[in-house]
Amino acid sequence: VVDPATKLNILKELHNFIIGGYKGVTKALKRIQQYYSWDGIKRDVEDYIKACQDCQKRKLVRIKTKAPMLIIDTPSEAFEKVAIDIVGPLPETLNGNKYILTTQGQLTKFCTAYPLSTANSVAIADAIVNKYIFMFGSPRNCFRIRVAMYQEKIRVAMYQ
Repeated sequence: VVDPATKLNILKELHNFIIGGYKGVTKALKRIQQYYSWDGIKRDVEDYIKACQDCQKRKLVRIKTKAPMLIIDTPSEAFEKVAIDIVGPLPETLNGNKYILTTQGQLTKFCTAYPLSTANSVAIADAIVNKYIFMFGSPRNCFRIRVAMYQEKIRVAMYQ
């Protein structure tokens, strides 16, 4: 049985040790348990370290630096809202294609890819109407088009 005054001296000697001291609860507890044992040793080590001014100054505080993910508008049905992007220019294929039109359903994350020889508004609109809409139908809401420079021209070409 270790009396309270001896416990305090043990904690002070092994936690405040010049070489390898001030390492936190887990390492201090492991070091003390190599030599001593008593009931409530873990709680005593935790309390001692919580009261240690040097530990509180040196303690690494883990702060969350990432912004939480925000889901702005979740569609209620598959193919209701679709994201579109253009990849390229890429090395030309044997068929003369240098671009890929990609689509992704915002609810299901289902992706498609269509080869294009050019990335102009007419070629993009043609692929959307004759390949995507022909296969899956027209989305309920507007496409979210990440290729902003083509957005208005694509809409015009689609309705022609």
